[in-house]
Amino acid sequence: MHHITKVLLTASGLFLMIPHSWGLTPGQVKPLPADTLLNRALSLLPDYADSSAAYAEAVLRIAIDDNVDSLLFKSNQLLGYAYYYKGDYRKSNFFYEKTLGTQYIATHPQAAASVYNNIGINYEILDEYDKAIDTYLQSILAEESIGNMDGKYMTWINLSILSAKINDIKEAKRYARGALRYFESRQDSIQIALCHQNLGVAYTMEQKFDSAMIYNQQALSYYLKQDLKFDYLQILFNTVVNHLQQGNLDLAQYYLNQAQPFKSYIDSDILLSGTYKLYHGRLMLETGNGAKARVKLEEALHLLKQTDIKNFQLETLDNILKSFVPAAQLPGYKNYMNEFRRIRSEMFSQEVASNLSKAKVEFDVAILEKNLELQEAQTQLHQRWNQGLLIILSLITIATLIIYLLWRKQRSQNKALFQLNQDLTEKWKISNLKAYQKHGDLFQDIHSIMEDKKLYANPDLTINTLASAIGSNQKYVSESINTHHGGNFFQFVNAYRIEHAKQLLLRQPELTMEAIADSSGFSSRSTFYRAFKKATGMSPGAYAEQGKYK
Repeated sequence: MHHITKVLLTASGLFLMIPHSWGLTPGQVKPLPADTLLNRALSLLPDYADSSAAYAEAVLRIAIDDNVDSLLFKSNQLLGYAYYYKGDYRKSNFFYEKTLGTQYIATHPQAAASVYNNIGINYEILDEYDKAIDTYLQSILAEESIGNMDGKYMTWINLSILSAKINDIKEAKRYARGALRYFESRQDSIQIALCHQNLGVAYTMEQKFDSAMIYNQQALSYYLKQDLKFDYLQILFNTVVNHLQQGNLDLAQYYLNQAQPFKSYIDSDILLSGTYKLYHGRLMLETGNGAKARVKLEEALHLLKQTDIKNFQLETLDNILKSFVPAAQLPGYKNYMNEFRRIRSEMFSQEVASNLSKAKVEFDVAILEKNLELQEAQTQLHQRWNQGLLIILSLITIATLIIYLLWRKQRSQNKALFQLNQDLTEKWKISNLKAYQKHGDLFQDIHSIMEDKKLYANPDLTINTLASAIGSNQKYVSESINTHHGGNFFQFVNAYRIEHAKQLLLRQPELTMEAIADSSGFSSRSTFYRAFKKATGMSPGAYAEQGKYK
């Protein structure tokens, strides 16, 4: 089961939507005022992503030339939107992350929340789930800091489908239902439809197909009524898969036929077109037409290879391999099997790299991947061209020498900067001493009430609840925790929960992990496991076992 979460175009009131329908290619942008270019760029999404990117690039050039920070943020944000709709999710994140380096983002927390949310969506599409979770949580923190509950629960919708992808169905339904209750109270139809869509996915994964169909039909009805083609087609394809898994081929064909009126729209999008051909081919395969199914699946594979979404590629290859049965020795079978194994191996490597990142190992994942590629290339060159290997090693040596010389030059410049920084630091310490002492008194109150009343045992504890309990406000509590704990509110509370869990693991080994997680204030066993391993470097079971021998 696959599902792609749609980008939430929360532009924080920055742009005025002007509905135009023209399209421009890069190089055709006319010299117009920056605000006009921005409005046109946004109005062209999602159908004219190339033209939108061209307008946004024009604004980016203006922003760089004139050094206008707000334009730097807006143009990079729009380029992030445009490349999302072009299906280039890594490049989309490249531009989103550029916005985080602007001064504008520091003074507009709602804009920061939107950017973090969209970065998380792209990581989720790329199957880099740890990074997606991290950025979603940053988005929620930013939304809560300004009291924007709409934004918080929109991110809950994204977390619900992400939890389904990692097979945590309990969490998936918890997030979706929590968001559904909130948006039903707000009568927000589009968000209600997204919640129904995600609950449909979760129930499908549990193989509770009747419940899944109820939620899918509600979402389908809304998307079709509002002419939201992208969302409608996603859930339509989910419904086709639902019936394929049950063996209801006639119903699967019926729902696939519902996509026909949107064929031109599907053909304009690589991902939608590839997905449509995948399920068309899979349906043909289920009806025993292997040869024709293979042709359709090969067309799907060609399109899906142009995306970074390896799950789709792997599913397509799996069905192509099935199309050869029983003639498993046909010439093309071995080639597809090798490609299937290669992509599966790549996905495993990405999962390992993601886990390393989550455990805070001090490696840059991108550099690690490049080094692995270089090592593989060096091995092949050693087998074929010894002379070529010597040239590469020589270039590496020269590059290292150049870097060393530049470092020595930079070190001498840094000495003066270091002295200046020391002087400024001393001034800062004096000016902030009183504020630090004030925060210290408040932090002592926070620490005392957390210890005495064990507020951390409440899985729904918020910073507002804590502030009310000590007669303060959210801003002062947040600043006090950041100053004296060195982390944010969630990290502060989780420290108490982890310490409580450690004590239970050592003193009451008869308790189940679910009981320990619940007693410590974690909302689920999976959340407890992730937090405990992040804090201690080992699983709860390993920690308890280690404690037996101390």
